[in-house]
Amino acid sequence: MKKYFRKIHLVIGLATGLIFFLVSLSGALLSFTEEALTIINKKYLYVPEQNLPRAKVEDVIANYEKAYPKENIFLMNTYTQKNRTYDFFSAVKSGKKDDKGNDIFEGYKMVYANPYTSEIIRIDKGTLETIVILVQLHVNLMAGSIGNNIIKISTIIFLIQLIAGIYLWWPRTQNAKRTAFKIKKDGSKKRFNYDLHRTLGFYTSAVLLVLTITGLIMAWPFLKGPLVNSLGGKSELLKQEAPPQPPRQYGKPDYSYNAIFDKLRAERPDAQQFTFFLPESDTITVINGNTGLRPSFLNFETGNYFQFNRYDGQPTGGAELKYYRKNAEVSAGLLLIHMGFWGGIATKILTFICGMIGASLPITGLMIWRGRRKKKKVENRTLIVDRI
Repeated sequence: MKKYFRKIHLVIGLATGLIFFLVSLSGALLSFTEEALTIINKKYLYVPEQNLPRAKVEDVIANYEKAYPKENIFLMNTYTQKNRTYDFFSAVKSGKKDDKGNDIFEGYKMVYANPYTSEIIRIDKGTLETIVILVQLHVNLMAGSIGNNIIKISTIIFLIQLIAGIYLWWPRTQNAKRTAFKIKKDGSKKRFNYDLHRTLGFYTSAVLLVLTITGLIMAWPFLKGPLVNSLGGKSELLKQEAPPQPPRQYGKPDYSYNAIFDKLRAERPDAQQFTFFLPESDTITVINGNTGLRPSFLNFETGNYFQFNRYDGQPTGGAELKYYRKNAEVSAGLLLIHMGFWGGIATKILTFICGMIGASLPITGLMIWRGRRKKKKVENRTLIVDRI
């Protein structure tokens, strides 16, 4: 059985090592996206407080769209703090469509606006574009639907690989236990590399299993469906992520974003942040988003989904809305766990370290395999010489 598992572990590791490396590395780096945006743009998060009303959300949008008419704002964060700047994500439509017919954007920007005057005070292009590249690398290897399918299949393989690795390297004797959980520093290079692969794999296996399993559930509907149902959602609604849209009303202006902001503040007094996902085209007839208990650029908090009619500001979704909210809550919870965001800075550090170690495992595993091949070649030559 052990030989069988070793063969599986070896073959799978050689076949998918590069993918595992890229996914683990990008995932580890994504753990600190929030901190990266905060550090790089720290002096633009707040302005001196003034005894003035905050600018209306729609005025901030209109001011930016006037300056950059070819761009689309697709996510905007507003806050209850009077001196906290508005921040939003903007990009340009590339003119291309993805496999589902959605617009493909390019040139992503993180924009900060003065909360009193609507003036644009900062445009950060590099940080957000780097994050988008890491996300695409993690989700689809920057290869669209083909890459996404490769990742989905590879995630199953990663799970098998982790289980096989645990089975192979788990110590079964007292002597093995004395050496299994520490790295021998005064050993040979081969022994040091072997210990890196085995020992670090041991210490990170539990976290890597959690990350892999949450990734699997998010990737495969047949796994996510039963989980959603068990937690009070509806799996049949997963294909349509949001409630059905109301009919389009030609020529009717949009309802005030600021009025929705005020309504949400009254309904959810504990919230400090309101994230709007702006309609990307006239065919989208809803305004949806999330509220948050604490400021966060990405706002993955659970249990805070909202959706309003674009034209009259009324909630949409009817009796099914509670199920859509629960589905969104489960999805957000999985993402929080998968990215290490669920327990603050401690779980982010843990996820980052385990992700980096995960990225190292294919490298140390490859070195072990190469070392054994060289040893086998030497042994075969010696055997041939002895026979001669």
